[in-house]
Amino acid sequence: MNLKAKLKCECIQVYPDCVWPLLKPVIKDSEENKTFAKFTPAGEMKLQITNPEALNFFQPGKEYILDITEVVAIETEPEVEQETVRAQEQV
Repeated sequence: MNLKAKLKCECIQVYPDCVWPLLKPVIKDSEENKTFAKFTPAGEMKLQITNPEALNFFQPGKEYILDITEVVAIETEPEVEQETVRAQEQV
């Protein structure tokens, strides 16, 4: 499953080496926004961006789509556990 949200950049805090955009769910101004608001009506997201090429990506007043997908981790056994298993198998 994944989640899709439509967010609007409300403001940006600018510092010498980074920016902090504040994004909030859209709630009005179009039928599409009203549909998104029905399922993600509240919240906020604040990011610290230090990548020089991305410092100007977010602009106050502009809207963005956020896709969230769960990361499924591949289970691996730490080497210590593998050695313990091998030692137990030899007994």
